Amino acid sequence: MGEEACIDDDLYNKIYDGMLERLKDKVAEIRSQAVTALQRLQDPRDEECPIIRAYLFHLAHDPNNVVRRTIVRCIGATRLTLPHILKRTRDTDEHVRRAAYKFLAEKVHIKSLTIGQREGVLGRGLGERSEAVRRVVEKEMIPGWLRLSNNNIVQLLHHLDVGNSDQDSKPGAKSAPAGTLNVLFMDTPYRELVNSFQYLDTDKLIPYEKLTPETAMYWRVLAEFFADQNGPGAEEYLEMILPELT
Repeated sequence: MGEEACIDDDLYNKIYDGMLERLKDKVAEIRSQAVTALQRLQDPRDEECPIIRAYLFHLAHDPNNVVRRTIVRCIGATRLTLPHILKRTRDTDEHVRRAAYKFLAEKVHIKSLTIGQREGVLGRGLGERSEAVRRVVEKEMIPGWLRLSNNNIVQLLHHLDVGNSDQDSKPGAKSAPAGTLNVLFMDTPYRELVNSFQYLDTDKLIPYEKLTPETAMYWRVLAEFFADQNGPGAEEYLEMILPELT
């Protein structure tokens, strides 16, 4: 059926009642199919919607990972459902976690999350033990958040509240914002990284009027990134963004 397709009330009610009942089936595959069948009958704007409430119940309590994953894929993105999706980024099954991060990448604006939620999601995603889940975070969610920040790294760092949340407290550990920058730097040519960093004066220092927690962190992490690289030219590009210290 197309997006604009309509069904009569009697058929609607039969599908509605029948599929809600099938959500209680003892066979996981049937429950999963019922989730899919109910997707277009849900009303995300109605906090009392029986379908949404059934989705949320099974998302939290269904023992089958396929059912939970299907719900994540089908449920609407709203203020009510978002906290439940965030919990699935901690799911025991990597496929459910991957679906949760794709949901956040595709359906949720960065501004819909609190500062704590942004940092928590990034920290868990960047530290994911599953490569498949981590790839969604690195290749979809982080680039998506950058686009929502007008492709401006400083604006993205502002959204991550680096003035208060940059806590590289453990030796060798990176904060979520620092890890985010490293992901963005990784697939970008060295020259482009240097050319994009337009905050240094002729002494290769950030002038006072441009010095913010965001620009300072951007500079520090970029320098650390070049220092950690073994590729040809990395040392040369590092020198381009560091001042003379003699």
